[in-house]
Amino acid sequence: LAVYNGYSYTLSGSNYPSGTYVDVCFNGIVKNSFKLGTNTTNFATTIPIPYNLPQGNYSVVAITTPSPVPINAACPGINETYGGGYANANWTVVPRIFLNATQTCAGFAVSIYGTGFPTTIQAVNVSVYYNGQPLKNIIAKINSTTGEFKSTFTPTKYGTYTFKVTNYTYTYWYNSSMKYPKPANLTVTPPRIWINSTTQATQIVGGLVTITGTCFPPNKPVQVYIGTVNATNLALSGIVWKQSKPSGYVTTTQYGNFSGRYIVPLLPPGTYTVRVSVNGTPSNNTVSLTIPAPSITLNTTSIYEGGPIKFKGYNFANFSLGYTMNFTINGLTFACTTPPTTPPTTPVPGIYCSKKEYNGTVTGYIIMPVVKPGTYTVYFNST
Repeated sequence: LAVYNGYSYTLSGSNYPSGTYVDVCFNGIVKNSFKLGTNTTNFATTIPIPYNLPQGNYSVVAITTPSPVPINAACPGINETYGGGYANANWTVVPRIFLNATQTCAGFAVSIYGTGFPTTIQAVNVSVYYNGQPLKNIIAKINSTTGEFKSTFTPTKYGTYTFKVTNYTYTYWYNSSMKYPKPANLTVTPPRIWINSTTQATQIVGGLVTITGTCFPPNKPVQVYIGTVNATNLALSGIVWKQSKPSGYVTTTQYGNFSGRYIVPLLPPGTYTVRVSVNGTPSNNTVSLTIPAPSITLNTTSIYEGGPIKFKGYNFANFSLGYTMNFTINGLTFACTTPPTTPPTTPVPGIYCSKKEYNGTVTGYIIMPVVKPGTYTVYFNST
């Protein structure tokens, strides 16, 4: 069996004497010890391969004993077999190269590790390919005791990088088509952004939308555009939502990531493209933000002059940020005001908002102004 350092593999055994202890050894050391049941002759157990083993064949033994042998003790010899339960095999530690990450961003270094190489070679040549084309060679020195190496590489472009050892190949003796070490791949992703949830992708004016990005230049201010509006300085700090002015821009972390809560600017209803740029590096994608159209319900559509009409509105601008609502009929515009504590003897035309909420919901009543009898189109809008 071809094995890698640091991995665990399953060893199975059959036809062992039931009721005995089975000691499983790797490279002369007991790794596991267990007792078979009175009617059990088969077993399956896991053997962890130690780290830092150079390439080579290592013995695997499963031997029965009258009592358990301590873990990490020397493996019993064949002459200590109890009940005739003994079998052995060789597992081959083969060379492997791997990275500390399979995906990263441009400009961030990755570590290249090699393990299981023979100690008889001084160095290996790691060839780096970018999208299938040769890019550079890295000479990595082999540890003369453990058969390991470590090196680093910093990608500068988006795409796929492949790492191959080109001056040494081991062919596994059991299968000539199995050659080691196998190449390691790295995907470098371009800067990208997203809105944290589908519910936030539709948001009222003055609502909060969380925009997150990755793979941007580190420790730099984030520029955000919602449609044509520069929303860079509309970021909100802290975790508590309260009526206040935005705190200013967001900065990427040392790893090139960011996450900011932005106040949706005053724009007409519609779907807008959100774009992000950091230090001149734009995101590879855009996302969409939809501002829903406000709606209103009236308790009646027929009323006399000075009569009250109750209403409830939805999806207006966030009232907790100081936005208000206007009502227009026949060229007359009224701003939303607080209802009087004591209603006047003579009704005063206007729109009175008894409850205005941060989610754009508003309730109140309208005192109709003096207009000619007829049918009118009325308008409600945030301002």
